[in-house]
Amino acid sequence: MSRKPPRNKPENALTLPRASAADLRGRQSVRVAFKLSPNCIEAMTILGSHLRLKPKSLFDHMVQERQTLEAVAGKAGAAESEAPSRVAKTYVISRDAADILDEVAQAHAISRDCLVEASVRHLVPLIAKEQIRHSARKTLLTRMERHL
Repeated sequence: MSRKPPRNKPENALTLPRASAADLRGRQSVRVAFKLSPNCIEAMTILGSHLRLKPKSLFDHMVQERQTLEAVAGKAGAAESEAPSRVAKTYVISRDAADILDEVAQAHAISRDCLVEASVRHLVPLIAKEQIRHSARKTLLTRMERHL
């Protein structure tokens, strides 16, 4: 009586897509130093705290739509001459996000720091909306505390 060897792959086994080394390297985190205005740093902090976003996710969002980033870079070129005081700040971002920021900044002949500033300025309406919602939550909390 001969026994069949066990199958290596069950019929209902899940197959995972093969990842390439380049894909994995692109998701790798790198530390990148930017020289940003205090207002930009504060805006990124507000986004992080109100939306519970890590800076890496925020940078990934900024570079996700390359066309939008290109448009922001085109508008940022004219505003680059305004050089507010800048503070060095290091963020952990994905290698892909860093590469895309570098490529777009070089293509539009602007600094990477200016591109990040312009991208954050592009998010100001979202920041303002979140600040309004946050103040409404604080007011509600105060009213609830008084009531109880």
